[in-house]
Amino acid sequence: MIESYFGPGGLLEQKSRDYEIRAGQIEMAQAVDRAITEKRHLSIEAPCGIGKTYAYLIPAIEHAIATDSRVVVCTANIALQEQIVEKDLPGLAKIMPKKFTWALIKGINNYLCLDRFDEASKELMHATFDRKELRHFQKIQEWAEETKSGDLSDLDFDPEDAVWHRVNGVSELCNGSQCRFYEDCFAMDARRRLRGAQVIVTNYHLFFAHLRVKAFGAGDVILPSASTVICDEAHDMADIARDFFGMRLTPFSITMLVRGANHLKRGGIAERLRLASRTFFGRVRDSDARRLRKPGWINPDELLRAIGEYQ
Repeated sequence: MIESYFGPGGLLEQKSRDYEIRAGQIEMAQAVDRAITEKRHLSIEAPCGIGKTYAYLIPAIEHAIATDSRVVVCTANIALQEQIVEKDLPGLAKIMPKKFTWALIKGINNYLCLDRFDEASKELMHATFDRKELRHFQKIQEWAEETKSGDLSDLDFDPEDAVWHRVNGVSELCNGSQCRFYEDCFAMDARRRLRGAQVIVTNYHLFFAHLRVKAFGAGDVILPSASTVICDEAHDMADIARDFFGMRLTPFSITMLVRGANHLKRGGIAERLRLASRTFFGRVRDSDARRLRKPGWINPDELLRAIGEYQ
C-alpha cells in the first residue's frame, strides 16, 4: 500500500506536480503502517523536509477507512493544527481513492461564548475598555453576527486579550446543556462534528484532558474513541502531560493544607504536614542540584505520607 502512494508512478507522483520520491519518507510511512497494523507504539525522529505529515497521515487514514475506525492527531500549537486541516487533509482528499472526513477541535477558550458575549454587550456602557479595546469589541460584535464557527482564528484581526477574555469560552463558567445558547454554542458545534469524522485534529491540552476525564470513569466525553493516536511535535508532549497527571508541590500549597487541617480540628496532621514540608523544602533549598535528572534526588516520601493522612 505504501509503495502505491510514495513509490515511482505512485498516487503522489501522479497527482502532485512538486512531489519527489524520498527514501526517508517511504521508510517512515512503512514504519507507521506496521505499528498501526500491529497495534504497538512507535517513536520517530525525522529531519525537516522529509514529508512527515503525509508519512503518518496516509497509513493512518487508510487504516481508519479499512477498519471503520478513527484516528486522532495531536499537535502542540494551533498553527500546525490549522495547516493539517486546511492544507494537508484537503490535499490528501484529492489524492486518496476513498473518501474520508476530518474535523478540528480546539480548547473552549478559542471559541466565542454567546452567553458571555451577550452579557458583555449588555454591560458595555459600564465596561472599562480603552478606545482600542472598545473598537475591537465592536468589531467582534459585527463578526458575531456572521461567523459560522465562532473560532478566534477566523477573526481578521488579533483582539486585545482584555476584550477576548470577556467573551470567549471558559470551562469553569460553562453551563453545558443548561445554557440558554446551548443549541447555538460554537464550541459544542465543533464537538458535534467530531462524531462523524474519521480524522480528528486537536491539541495536547485537550487530548490529556480527555485522558484525565476517562481515568475518572467518565468515558469519551471530550473526544470520541479512536483506534490510533498520532502525536506530532512529541517533544512538547511531556511537559503538558506532567501538568495534567503530575502533582505540583510548593510551600504555599502545603501552607494551605495546614490551614485546612487546622480548620478541620486536625492539629496533629497539621503539625506533621508543617514539619515534613519544612524538612523537604529545606533540603531542596540546600541542594546543589538545579535540575532533576534521576529519581532519588531528594526523598519526598515523608511529605507525601503527611499529605496522604490529610486526604
